[in-house]
Amino acid sequence: MAAVGRPGQPGAWLTAAAKHRAVDLVRRRETYARKLAEVGRTLTEESYDPEPSGPGDIDDDVLRLVFTTCHPVLSAEARAALTLRLVGGLRTDEIARAFLVPEATVAARITRAKRTLAKAGVEFEVPYGEDRAARLGSVLEVVYLIFNEGYAATAGDDLLRPGLCEDALRLARGLAALMPEESEAHGLAALLELQASRVPVRTGPDGRPVPSPTRTGAAGTGC
Repeated sequence: MAAVGRPGQPGAWLTAAAKHRAVDLVRRRETYARKLAEVGRTLTEESYDPEPSGPGDIDDDVLRLVFTTCHPVLSAEARAALTLRLVGGLRTDEIARAFLVPEATVAARITRAKRTLAKAGVEFEVPYGEDRAARLGSVLEVVYLIFNEGYAATAGDDLLRPGLCEDALRLARGLAALMPEESEAHGLAALLELQASRVPVRTGPDGRPVPSPTRTGAAGTGC
């Protein structure tokens, strides 16, 4: 069972935590730059003004990309797989675990999605109005699955990937603010806020999982 409470060497623990967070931040910045370039090459060579010009525009760069790649010309499965790969930065095996399908199936979906977008001549543009609302379901699914991978990592030494959780939570908050009339957007934001509040207590100072407390009679607490 992992230790809980104050670590034996607080200084060393804080140094290690700060190092991991700094590395994660650098990786996220590099990943975003790579995502932007890859999505642009996949969809079109045309550029668009990244600065919002009206109340209906999307302020978050990543959220813009998610809406853009969740194009209705693709099937729901293909939208999610392509967006998770290009924008979410998830590997093929991580996406396969999210959908409970073989890795080869996901790889094929992504390849077909890219070909479909190229063949249809889809422009690199942000949707508005009814088009945006039609893509909302896929966008919500993508944000949820990004958080899921951060909350329970598919591979690696760490149980959690806090950077992914933070990115997904930011996207969920942005969605709720962007589409305040959509109850599902608020529901997702609330769910991720609740789950994110548990992240700090899911692992001990040594990084190992902390088991949930078991119910012991009337005074016990369940989790």
